[in-house]
This record gives sequence, C-alpha cells and structure tokens, in this order.
Amino acid sequence: MAAKKNVAVTPAFTGRNVSLSEISQASGIGIATLKKGLIAGAVDFGYAIPCGKGDQHRYYCPDRLVYLKTGYFNPNPEKQDSDSEAAWKSVNDLFYSFHSEFEAIVMDMLGDRIDKNTLDTVFSSFDELQEEYHNRLYELLRRGVKNHS
Repeated sequence: MAAKKNVAVTPAFTGRNVSLSEISQASGIGIATLKKGLIAGAVDFGYAIPCGKGDQHRYYCPDRLVYLKTGYFNPNPEKQDSDSEAAWKSVNDLFYSFHSEFEAIVMDMLGDRIDKNTLDTVFSSFDELQEEYHNRLYELLRRGVKNHS
C-alpha cells in the first residue's frame, strides 16, 4: 500500500482587509496594542498608513499576510457564527466609531493650537484608557453570553 501524502490546503485569499477588531478577537491582543505595533513595525502582518493631521493612521492587514504571519484565516468573515460574535462586533463598531469621532473633534479644536508632543501625550493617554475599557467590555460581554447560554 502506498503512503498517503500530506497535502497542504492553501486558503482562497481575496486580499480583503482583515479588521483590527477581528484580529484582536482572534488573538486576544487589544486593538490599541495592535495599532501601536503596526505603527512601530513590531508586528508585520499589515501596514499603518499615515493620514490626516497628527498621528492618525489607516490600517491595512491583507488576509494573506495575516495568515502567513499569524496562521489566522476566516474564509467567510460576513457570517457571524454566534450571538456573542455579533454582539462583540456591535460593541467594537460602536467603541471605535466613538474613538474616531473623539480624535476628529480634538484635532479640529486643538490640532493647530498646541504643540505636537502635547497632542501625542493626550492621544497616547486616551489610547491606553480606551484599551482598558475595551478589555473590560470584552470580559463583561463574554461573561454575559456564558451566563445566558
């Protein structure tokens, strides 16, 4: 009898941008930490692209690169497998929408009036606080889903 060959199956990459909230959920690493890692070049599964005023960035994490560097791949990201995933996505969307709006308001009000170091300190402190609250929300949501299962 001939030995069977192990054949690796390569996922069907589409080039989609894997959201930081999805990577955060899969890895357990907070979004603010992922952002800092992408900006610093410490994580290599995506790109931090400077845009706007100050230290604002857009993030691009192509599915193939995320898979090659982390092993994570989701062939059907639109499909929500459970109520907890749908709830977590809603929390993330709301939370990071607030963060973006807050940064835009601060930049509009103070961007040209204070020095860059002070502005960086404000946003750094806000990012740390956001990370803390994000992790608390995740734990509360996780406990709530377990208790209602």
